[in-house]
Amino acid sequence: NQVNYLRINILDNIIFIPRLLMVIFITIFVIHIYNSFILNNFKLEKKNLLYFLLFYFQALISLFIFNNDFFDDKKDLSLLFYFSYDFFKYSFIYFFFCIVGLNLINYKNFFIQFKIYFSLSFIFIIFGFFLVLFYNLNDYELIQRVFYYDDFAIVGNRFYSVFGEPRDASVFLITNLCILILLYRYLPYNFKLQIYPLFVLLIFLSIFSFFFTKSFASIVGLILGAFFFSIYFIKDYFLKKNILFNLFVLIILLISLFFVYLIISKIGRVGEYISDVLILLNNPDADIEKLRISLQSKDVVPLLKYAGYFSNFELKNILFGNGTLSSYYLGELEFAHPHSFLSRVLFDNGLFGFGVLTLFVFSVL
Repeated sequence: NQVNYLRINILDNIIFIPRLLMVIFITIFVIHIYNSFILNNFKLEKKNLLYFLLFYFQALISLFIFNNDFFDDKKDLSLLFYFSYDFFKYSFIYFFFCIVGLNLINYKNFFIQFKIYFSLSFIFIIFGFFLVLFYNLNDYELIQRVFYYDDFAIVGNRFYSVFGEPRDASVFLITNLCILILLYRYLPYNFKLQIYPLFVLLIFLSIFSFFFTKSFASIVGLILGAFFFSIYFIKDYFLKKNILFNLFVLIILLISLFFVYLIISKIGRVGEYISDVLILLNNPDADIEKLRISLQSKDVVPLLKYAGYFSNFELKNILFGNGTLSSYYLGELEFAHPHSFLSRVLFDNGLFGFGVLTLFVFSVL
């Protein structure tokens, strides 16, 4: 789904070939599920489904109760459309991770799937570095940015590989790495030892490439992801009352985040964005349009506003947010739609919605 270059333009309509392949795959899989129903082999984790539906149920209630724009005649239908679209889109997350994984992957095909995944990961990353090297040697891009964007910015000195957009490349890199780590856990011990050096190399290359995308939306996702993990960490570890071990792990996590910050601060455009965020935190009335981060205002403004709720102790907004899809408009008529799904959830649904989403994600893992 993230391979943006595999698309064609027919009569000014963009045809996404990867998504067509996904439809074909799902059709074949539905036939497989039907056969499993007949043989009573179909597997379904009810807890995953319960958390997923609970998240969207609270999001729907939040849309009705807390989103002040819902009763605006100019926006109500648009909000319902985007809510339905988001539900359909993120149902794919549930479908692939909670149904496909249980019913398609088994011990017979697991080994070959890992090898294919592992090999393609190296190919995509190496090709991405080749594109960056080509740009630096020739001062032009071998493959230009995705053609349907009305943005002719040069991305040659950023990692994007076959994904067309650095932001999409970062989504692939972090998701792919997490999936590979999960798969690696279940490999035979001898094979683990055999590929261990290559696996560590892939982890290093994936993390380096992730930062080399220089995507601010991805950095926002990384920071929120650390917060996301902390919620689960507190629930899962501190309740076990193993205080010394938990403190040690927490200190290691904080030190790791500090080093991540040092790395991020050295990344050109992202370092400038972080400096601008600090300016806005210290002076909320500063004119964001005069800062470089104005280009990323739709990603930054929701988080800055949410941070302000803590200083003003606005408990309702902290716990329940501003209402589902409120980050899509930010009080204005034009469509905003922040890139980071996690920042949207935090701004729209507060800590409660963020916590329910956490339950779903970790129940899947």
